[in-house]
Amino acid sequence: MGVYKEVKDTKNSFSHYAVSLSQFGQLDDYIVNLENEIIVLNESIKSLNDKHTINLDTLKKDYNYKLKESQNTYNKQILDLKTTIEEYTQELKKLNSLNNNLLRISKERANQERNLRPKKAHSGFVILNRQSLYYKLYSNVKSNYKNNQVNYIEFPCFKIKIQTPFHSSISFDLIEDEIKSSFLKFIKDLGIGICYKYDYIISQPISKIKDIIFNNEYDNFIFKCSYTANFKSNFWDIEVFTKKDISLI
Repeated sequence: MGVYKEVKDTKNSFSHYAVSLSQFGQLDDYIVNLENEIIVLNESIKSLNDKHTINLDTLKKDYNYKLKESQNTYNKQILDLKTTIEEYTQELKKLNSLNNNLLRISKERANQERNLRPKKAHSGFVILNRQSLYYKLYSNVKSNYKNNQVNYIEFPCFKIKIQTPFHSSISFDLIEDEIKSSFLKFIKDLGIGICYKYDYIISQPISKIKDIIFNNEYDNFIFKCSYTANFKSNFWDIEVFTKKDISLI
């Protein structure tokens, strides 16, 4: 016994063919096996998806944890640095205040030792001597030898030695800012308009140096300045070269 299965066979005019129960059973088993394999495959796919989802979630959690941990560590380091900076800033303010007080007291004592009045208001700078001379100023820029142009200028000037109120036992590094700022205020009373850096002048071509020396907008100026610790007088001295003599009035 068997069953009939409809077919389309126009060539032989067949409309059905016979399938035995045995063949039908084999086909049915084959279909069942395929369905079971599909079920197994779907379960495997689902299991893989679930596994990868779990792994991905774990990775995300680990990443977020490490990121937060790093951020906390970084924030703590920043906070510690800010605290340290603030502590050093406050300490620096205290040291600067202490240093300013010590310099003020030192200046007042220096004025008292030299009988400069009023000791608190006096600048503490004293003119020791003035000397008229000729100065030969060389340029570090090579001159044009084809035109026989010399690489220096010579002109009359004044060398002036000034005593400061700062004790020679104090390191120049500790008083440099104070001594320079105080001196710049003092030279205005001497009729000096500006204090040039010597290295700047000699780094110019000779034509530019001539403009600085002979065509300056200021009537008088310093073109060279040096500092010396005078251990005989126990004070720092400043030696300057000016274009003209100074006014002591």
